[in-house]
Amino acid sequence: AAGFYPSLVLSETKPLQALRARGRFGGARGRLRRGLVVFQFGLTILLMIGTASVDRQLRYIRNKDLGYDRNRLLAVSLPGESRSRVEVLKEALRREGAVAQVTGTAAGMANLNWSSGTADWPGKNPDLNVITYNNYVDEAFLETFGVSLRAGRFFSKDFPADGEGYVINEAFERLMGSGSAAGKTLTYWKRTGPIVGVLKDF
Repeated sequence: AAGFYPSLVLSETKPLQALRARGRFGGARGRLRRGLVVFQFGLTILLMIGTASVDRQLRYIRNKDLGYDRNRLLAVSLPGESRSRVEVLKEALRREGAVAQVTGTAAGMANLNWSSGTADWPGKNPDLNVITYNNYVDEAFLETFGVSLRAGRFFSKDFPADGEGYVINEAFERLMGSGSAAGKTLTYWKRTGPIVGVLKDF
């Protein structure tokens, strides 16, 4: 479309006449043509910059280390009453030869949409208001997602009290102050429990 008008003008112009009558392309019409060419050239540059920016963003999304292994990972959302049959589904999937690991989480890794500002711990600065995002996971979460444990341990069926415990990430541990947070107490949504372990940021 951009090349249609110039080609139309050139097709109507005889080569000899173009060489002799240089004034045809001058005046107001010439300025309009030059303005359109400059506009088209500027638009092309903007489009090239935009394309390069989008390409960089897509490469960033594809190559960014998210802190967990997203290769060969399939997330299935269970609506409504299906959630009560999670253990049955997990057991059926474990029997499949093509499935290496199965875990259950309340929210997807890319969409932790539950947040709260109720996190509290001994020695916390009362002026510090922290909005934290959380997820409910089972003991197979660590191995399934390939998330790295930095301190302490992860939830285990060998420790029934883990149902009241927490696992936090490094960013949360830094907010809590110096020293390892593993073993300390955390209150979240008015529920107090021990910090079982610390994960590397993901």
